[in-house]
Amino acid sequence: MADDASDDHFEPEDTVKEVNTFDGRLLRRMARYLKPYTWYIVLALAITLGASVLGPLRPWLVQKGIDNYIVVGDLEGLQRIILFLMLALVGEGLLSFGENYLTQWIGQQAIYDLRTTLFRHVENQPLSYFDRTPVGRVITRTTSDVEALSDALSSGLVSALGDLFKLFFIAYFMFTLNWMLAVVTLLVMPLMVWVTFWFRQNVREQYRETRKQMARINAFIQEHVTGMHIVQLFGREEEESERFEGINDDHRAAHLHTIFYYAVFWPSIEFISNVALAAVLWFGGFRALGGSALTLGVLVAFIQYARQFFRPIRDLSNQYDTLQRAMAGAERVFSLLDTDESLDEPAAPVELDTVEGTIEFENVWFAYEEDNEGTPDWVLKDVSFTVEPGETAALVGATGAGKSTVMNVLLRFYEIQKGRILVDGHDIR
Repeated sequence: MADDASDDHFEPEDTVKEVNTFDGRLLRRMARYLKPYTWYIVLALAITLGASVLGPLRPWLVQKGIDNYIVVGDLEGLQRIILFLMLALVGEGLLSFGENYLTQWIGQQAIYDLRTTLFRHVENQPLSYFDRTPVGRVITRTTSDVEALSDALSSGLVSALGDLFKLFFIAYFMFTLNWMLAVVTLLVMPLMVWVTFWFRQNVREQYRETRKQMARINAFIQEHVTGMHIVQLFGREEEESERFEGINDDHRAAHLHTIFYYAVFWPSIEFISNVALAAVLWFGGFRALGGSALTLGVLVAFIQYARQFFRPIRDLSNQYDTLQRAMAGAERVFSLLDTDESLDEPAAPVELDTVEGTIEFENVWFAYEEDNEGTPDWVLKDVSFTVEPGETAALVGATGAGKSTVMNVLLRFYEIQKGRILVDGHDIR
């Protein structure tokens, strides 16, 4: 299992600061969970590289088939090209299957390690942590926030590199066939980059806000289902329903803002892609009709390449979307991992061979929390007593006097602020 010991600590989850989408601290900590599967990632990259070559190879084979065999009526040569084309299709399909299965397997293994690490961390926190932290928030961190990292840890890296490979090979074939048509195809790239940058700048904050509001919903539901007898006892159903409607409406509004940016982004990318395709048809058709050396096969191949070229760009935008969600979840998951309130353990704890059972409280002071001025709200004040083995002691007092607290600090569910608690003469700390 990945070791998450790190100096890359994050702010407590309620005060977490905005970070860059490609924040190095987050990426380094996410990468630690992929490290045990390095050779599987290398294999996935090799498979992806093969699939990235076979995809752009198909339009090139089509161009050869049209110009070298269909135009001259060479049926035997056309059959060979069709056979190569079918082999390329089958090979690309098999390699894509291997890439998808292997990357998803890697991602699920990494998510298993991360979620296990997170749960073990949570169960080692003292009860005081759970007194202050809504259970619904902890559940969200270990479920949906971890799940947000799933795609990034599985197909994110490999798919992004695969898309870059495809772009490289498509551009290579395009410039090899006809550099002028290649330049015409790429003229729309500055506009596409600007639209993508605008999208990136706006959608990140909306993802963070959406996840924050979902955590509020989970915490509210969990707390109210657990304490429903209190709600009904005081007849607060209507008031609590109104409170939930407000929280739910905040989540709806945050989600709708995210949808707005996607509703603008994807049609814009599709429009720009079609503009490039129209430019290829116009320029290529004009030159072909004008009697240039541009052949029908090259023009058909370029139409396919124009469609292929912008598909990896759209996929890279999807990968950015995946990374946005992953970063928003990672901030909160690693903030929880950095919240360490576990009780201090001695370097060399005393092991008792036999326990007689003598219990001593020596001037024990304890407070669950502090008031607004930072003064401890003492529940136990200078408490001292001794219970010998075989004795029966009764704690008597009004509600809130500290009877349960005595047992909580004796079992070390909470750490006392002053004094000592001894068992057979040994400090329980």
